Amino acid sequence: MNRIRLFILCLGMIFLFSCKDDDDSDKDMKANLPKLSVDSVSMLGIIGLNNALIFSIDDVPFIGLGYMPLMGKNSYFYYYVPESRSWEQVAVEYPGGSREEAVAFVIGHKAYVGLGYTAGKTDPMHYYDDFYVYDSDSKTWELLAFEFPGESRAGAVAFSIGGKGYVGTGFSENAYRLSDFYEFDPVTGWKQVTNIGYARAGAHAFVANGYGYVCFGDGANDVQKFDPELKTWKSQPIWYDKDETEKLHSSLTASFVINKDGEDFVYLWGNERWGYNPRENVWKKVKYPIGGEYGFTMGGRGFSMSMYLEEGAFKARIFEVIN
Repeated sequence: MNRIRLFILCLGMIFLFSCKDDDDSDKDMKANLPKLSVDSVSMLGIIGLNNALIFSIDDVPFIGLGYMPLMGKNSYFYYYVPESRSWEQVAVEYPGGSREEAVAFVIGHKAYVGLGYTAGKTDPMHYYDDFYVYDSDSKTWELLAFEFPGESRAGAVAFSIGGKGYVGTGFSENAYRLSDFYEFDPVTGWKQVTNIGYARAGAHAFVANGYGYVCFGDGANDVQKFDPELKTWKSQPIWYDKDETEKLHSSLTASFVINKDGEDFVYLWGNERWGYNPRENVWKKVKYPIGGEYGFTMGGRGFSMSMYLEEGAFKARIFEVIN
């Protein structure tokens, strides 16, 4: 009996000290975010674009769809020309019509744009399940021949990794949150992959170091990581820099990814501003003047942008790694 008691006591001591080691290691976590320089640029072109989507082809950012308070529904896209600091309209109108909360992913020189909803003051809300393809070489749109296998939806997320696109989550036409996810191959079309953990809509997605990430959203308060080789999702524990005193909330709406020495770092914002080290899975609140409705990366620099006038001009802030 004494031997049994001694054995149980030893197990308890091992568990106690192992827990203490884990707690100590958590306290030593560092985000090790790169230092950034901050600049700003006054831009010309579109103002006041809401519920739009943004993507980049060959390092050229495009923004479009959504609506403008003064002009109403928008069915055009615009691309940024850094030499003139202006957003120029793509000549050909998006053939799917104006819509909000659509998604886009990019493979090569083509952008795949679809889903979303449209509604008028008196018209019922209509959800879409179609995709159209923009070819930046020929500057043309065409309907994607492969039909999207999921439900029509809005507020979904999309990203691309390794020459394939991924689309999922969102609100269905019946207002259900969705958790299904699909992979798109330009040659073979769509196939369903593992559902994401927890159904959600209005989440935020990005790609870093070859993995896809989906953060929070209506119906979920977690961060999910997608492995494109295994086609599986894994919930990420939310760890903080040892000096961080605040907690992350589900208000992230925009981001940019910036690279230093071959490692991706992500800066995200909404009601708060955070930096994230995906390799270490560590978060830290930042004080950089990051804000606005949209973010993108161009020329190795991160951009945060609002579509509204600031100090009499349409401005974006530019962030660059200080080596």
